[in-house]
Amino acid sequence: MAAFTVMATLIGRSVWGFAGGGFRRQFTTAREHFAIVGGLVAVSAAGLGAVRFQLREHGS
Repeated sequence: MAAFTVMATLIGRSVWGFAGGGFRRQFTTAREHFAIVGGLVAVSAAGLGAVRFQLREHGS
């Protein structure tokens, strides 16, 4: 997910093609996306912690 977000940001946000306010807006959005990547990496490094998913067995 993090790799996809990085690639989508680099491809979809052509930051260098803008000037002035457009550049600031695109650059801010790109930084927000990289912050999301940082969060994804942090969660990946920390693991699930107390959140566990387990299939229940139904009694027949």
